[in-house]
Amino acid sequence: MSRTETAIFSITELLQEVETGRIPFLCLQPKSSGISSNSLEELVEQAWTNPVEYPAISDSVFPGDHVAIVVAHTSNPLNNVARLIANRLNMTSGAEVTVVVAPQNWASFWHNHSTELNVVEHHGDNSNELALLAVGSHDQPLYVNRVLFDADIVLAVHSKPIQDEKGRADCVVPTFLGEDNQIEFSSAPPSERNGVIEQVNESLGTFAQFQIALAPGDAIGGIWYGERHAIAALAHFRNEELWRVPCPKRFEIACGTIEGTSQSWDDVARAIVELDKCVTSNGAIVLSCQLDKTPPKELRKAFLVDENELAKNASVELRQLATITKQHSVFLHSRLTADDIEALGFGHISSIDDLRRLIERSGEAVLVRDAHQCVITGTSE
Repeated sequence: MSRTETAIFSITELLQEVETGRIPFLCLQPKSSGISSNSLEELVEQAWTNPVEYPAISDSVFPGDHVAIVVAHTSNPLNNVARLIANRLNMTSGAEVTVVVAPQNWASFWHNHSTELNVVEHHGDNSNELALLAVGSHDQPLYVNRVLFDADIVLAVHSKPIQDEKGRADCVVPTFLGEDNQIEFSSAPPSERNGVIEQVNESLGTFAQFQIALAPGDAIGGIWYGERHAIAALAHFRNEELWRVPCPKRFEIACGTIEGTSQSWDDVARAIVELDKCVTSNGAIVLSCQLDKTPPKELRKAFLVDENELAKNASVELRQLATITKQHSVFLHSRLTADDIEALGFGHISSIDDLRRLIERSGEAVLVRDAHQCVITGTSE
């Protein structure tokens, strides 16, 4: 195989190798407890009637209002919650409701419901579907989906709570911006990303949202409605409960997967930080994902340079990554070419056999599924 060709094996193939014993992993994944036995309709009803630090929907949405429901991610539970909310608003509020979805979400779910609801697919490269919302911190124009711009109320339905003070996880930004703004956002430092998130949401009036905590297997761990920062904090703590993974000791190789269709380099960064908790001081970290684009500049730098060479305002996570990736050998299996992966300072895993040989040389190994979402506990620091 050429170094400029990609190689990919599926998570299913990897798990089959583990189950048959051909790859000797201890396999760890969250064992969620406390999942509600209520139906999805009952959970939405509870959230609807118990708003958190925000007025009830009945006091916010009035007949004739234009309501845009924003859905960025592709999980079916999230989409089904958004569908229930849209249907209820249509039946009870007298408002005109439009569901605005990302392109990948349209193909995977919403095209089946386009006759039941008014659903619009966002195209960031189509200037006719964008409106000038504001001017950013560097005097760059910020363009947003025109349906959101024209709406009286923008209501986000979100499944990724804010992970830290930088507020990287958001439903509107960058998914529903113009294509050029999306590119600028992906390469901006964390502080600037947070500034864009707050500016866009305040300009649109996106002060409330539905927030969902997803448990392993796409089970619903909780649903809240209310002020977006308040419910993001609730979901953050709930997610830590749902995704806690005890690890009995440190291993020579810590391998993690990033599963699902919505993957990012932020997921890779978080997975590496979590896997560091269960690998020995000289052990190796292996990560399997589906990414096919190289990381933004600030993340690439953290992979390649020492911690003291980062900018003074670099985030705690970037400093952690710079330290971890110098202490450990890191191997990546993805849709990137071997040349692209090795340019990041990582080793390239091209096949199941590569992974098997690495483990045979190194000793005991652990596999953490959905490592980017897990909170690993139990190992000594």
